[in-house]
Amino acid sequence: MIHINNLCKSYGDKVIFANFNLSIASGEFVSIVGESGCGKSTLFNIIGCLDSFDKGDYFFNNENIKKYNNKQLLNFRKHNIGFIFQNFHLIETITAYQNIEMPLLYTNLKKSERENIIYDVLKKLNIVDLKDKLVQDLSGGEKQRIAIARAIVMKPKVIVADEPTGNLDNINTYKVYQLLRELNNTGMTIIIATHNSSLADKTDRIIKIEKLWG
Repeated sequence: MIHINNLCKSYGDKVIFANFNLSIASGEFVSIVGESGCGKSTLFNIIGCLDSFDKGDYFFNNENIKKYNNKQLLNFRKHNIGFIFQNFHLIETITAYQNIEMPLLYTNLKKSERENIIYDVLKKLNIVDLKDKLVQDLSGGEKQRIAIARAIVMKPKVIVADEPTGNLDNINTYKVYQLLRELNNTGMTIIIATHNSSLADKTDRIIKIEKLWG
């Protein structure tokens, strides 16, 4: 599914990747590990087309993403990639339901169609009881489950999760892992970056990135 060949990426004099190669098959559940500053977040931003790169190729289902223009990249992200972040990136002053609905607002779906999709996701993640609560009133574990719901509401092929349990205790870390594993069991490809070795050990494959600077 994902093939990155001879990737080069620098920020000024700081080399993040030099001829980096990566292959991830459809349906895999993999973890990306490495010390702080090794480029995990940069790699995720490249996979999710939030960041560009200097040289190399990025193939997604045999399509060379490097050839896409900005409009094509936006469309690619919308239909293929779901993002989960350590700090949730939710809007605190609106409800859980409204946060989950946000990606759907950029589609041509009717309100009733959006409602049906959201309720399916809420039921799948067992969080129907959270839908009308303001995000600011939720616990860290509840916020991350809402963030996961928002990430999958467009039915992406791939979930990229950047330190998804970094702000959670052990109990909620395991709950988030279980949710990701359940999504993976439906055929969704899951890629997580984590410093949590016990979480990484639960994934199907561990990919280690070496820091090239400092």
